[in-house]
Amino acid sequence: EITRELQFVRQWEMGGAAFFRTQFLLNDTKGLQTWLRHHYYYHPALLPPLKSEHMPASSTRRTPRYVLYASEHYPVDTSKAENIVRIYWDHVEYNKLMARIVGLHLAITELDDFGNESEPIEL
Repeated sequence: EITRELQFVRQWEMGGAAFFRTQFLLNDTKGLQTWLRHHYYYHPALLPPLKSEHMPASSTRRTPRYVLYASEHYPVDTSKAENIVRIYWDHVEYNKLMARIVGLHLAITELDDFGNESEPIEL
């Protein structure tokens, strides 16, 4: 059932899927989370930014979020999800020396409260 729904979503380029019983997903009931990770969602993804007409007047959160990217190519293409290493809350952890040893270039961006991503900074 889920396979057909996901194929339909991708075929018609609908841009996403919703799982109404997230408990099954979080508990990996019947291996659903594992299956999705290995067959459909290979890379981390960012939520699309809020459109201006949906933004609240102000935000109170201000918890910084950072996106760490890595690529064999310079500059790092931050438009490709496959280059996302991890999305961090509060702080960023990375090993620049290890990245250089294995031949990777690093870049980092910051996400604001509304999901807008800053210009990348090459590390």
